[in-house]
Amino acid sequence: MLDIDNKSTIDLRKEQRKKLFLIFCIALITLTVFIYSVEIREPWFGELYGDNHQWLSGSTLKFADYWYQEGPENLYLGMIENPNSIEFSTLLSRNPYPSYPPGVVVPIYVISKILNEEPNPSILMGYNLLNHFLIAFFMSLLVFIFLSRNLGYDVFISFLFALIPIFLELLWPAPLYWHQNVFFSDQAIILPFVLMVFLEILRFDSTEINLKYINLLQGILIFIGFLTDWLFVFIVASIFIKRIFTGEIPSINKIPYITNQFIKKSLIFWAPGILAMILFIIQLDVLGVLWQLPAKFYMRTGVTTLPLASKNVFNVFISDIVRAYGQLAVIVLFITIYTLIILSMIYSYKKLKIYKPNIKIKKILCLLWIVYLPCLTQFFLLKSHSVVHEFSVLKFSFPIAISFVLMPLLICLTFLDFRKIKSKIINERKLLIMVLIVSLLLMSYSTAQNNPDRLKFFDLGPSYAQAGYDSLGDSIKHKTEYNDILFSPDFEIPENPPQALYYSKKRVYKINSTDEIRRKIKDLNGNYDIVIIFLNQPSEKWNQFIKNATKIPDNNYYIYRIQTVI
Repeated sequence: MLDIDNKSTIDLRKEQRKKLFLIFCIALITLTVFIYSVEIREPWFGELYGDNHQWLSGSTLKFADYWYQEGPENLYLGMIENPNSIEFSTLLSRNPYPSYPPGVVVPIYVISKILNEEPNPSILMGYNLLNHFLIAFFMSLLVFIFLSRNLGYDVFISFLFALIPIFLELLWPAPLYWHQNVFFSDQAIILPFVLMVFLEILRFDSTEINLKYINLLQGILIFIGFLTDWLFVFIVASIFIKRIFTGEIPSINKIPYITNQFIKKSLIFWAPGILAMILFIIQLDVLGVLWQLPAKFYMRTGVTTLPLASKNVFNVFISDIVRAYGQLAVIVLFITIYTLIILSMIYSYKKLKIYKPNIKIKKILCLLWIVYLPCLTQFFLLKSHSVVHEFSVLKFSFPIAISFVLMPLLICLTFLDFRKIKSKIINERKLLIMVLIVSLLLMSYSTAQNNPDRLKFFDLGPSYAQAGYDSLGDSIKHKTEYNDILFSPDFEIPENPPQALYYSKKRVYKINSTDEIRRKIKDLNGNYDIVIIFLNQPSEKWNQFIKNATKIPDNNYYIYRIQTVI
């Protein structure tokens, strides 16, 4: 008996060492493909551009820079649009951004403080790339653990399946671009999304002690996720529904004890998200923009957005998915969704006794629901946001990538489950190897199909630095002060797009005459100076205006300060 126990212990340790070795191989392969992907997009690293939604990176940098310069506590951790300048006498006049909580700004600010360096494109893109590596790694690890532990398949076959999401996530055109050059809430939420689902599959067969740690980590993720992007509300809701169906959270019942357990467990589950939303509401109220939140919701759902009337949201969805991931991805997506709906309906129809899915099918259905439901719900509920932002389909990289594994597996397991009626020729192991071959072929075709257009999102034109905004911003930043109000007949630096304002730290108002300056300053109070900036030698029409001005020395531009009110 002791020999048998010792042999079982030795076999278990061998299996654990084998799993650890394969996880190390997953990390190594992820790193290798990631390095290759970084080399592909290196020419666009560390630069802000004007095209293809890089407004978002400019906003993140602008918000983080204000935190860095003024202290986040002085801004109530708000995402503030306008700089600290005399023409904006209150925080409210600086136009706090109320659409999202400020979670996306936190990591950029923290890294900048650690490095003792102002937030810049390299910090932002470096962090974005780190996110991309971790997304691909944990996506692969999720598939590996789900197949080997939750479904009980051979670890080496599970390892081969786990390689598929790595190549898809790191080489598809959309993640390749969005996870380097653009970073705002839609990009920042993908890693918490993957981690939340990863922890959810770890709950299977976990000890009571491990469950406590998993619950703690998921609570932290819920808090962070709610403060980053609204997608996380739908993610948490999907997991909540899944736990009700699996009995982890008891459904409401006529028995008072069961109902009390439902309320108790529900409150514990939602508590981090509720706390995050309370803090966000308090923040908006302190900043004086809470009243704008309902209008933002109506706008993003399309209730008050007229352009939606001329757009078919479903057609936009299809075209964005094709551009992001290729035509094969759309086919995989829709086959998965249809299979998911049909099997779920069959499973839910209690009167139908012919077919009852086995436990493996149930687990795959649960996993697919919790990754697809939040993405689809957010896309089609916040449809105004979705149709004008093609990065709205970025979140689908996760469900589509694992569908390249789970969709063929689900279909084959369903077929195998019918073998009692149809045939007994094919066993599950043979079928699993067939599924692996199919999945690898699908992955290879998808990456090859997208290869010619892999860099299509990088067709960006000149960067802001190449256009001279870094040198212009540097001159403005170092040659002007808080009390200066800046004007120019040659250019404008508005509130948005934010890239130029990130470089300059000051607004510049475009004018054609001194009358426009008078109109701008007529209601301003305080001790301020007027500064006028020319890109080239001022024309004669401005000579009278600047004749008594003080010229500020600068190697690139003509800058004049006027200390008297005109």
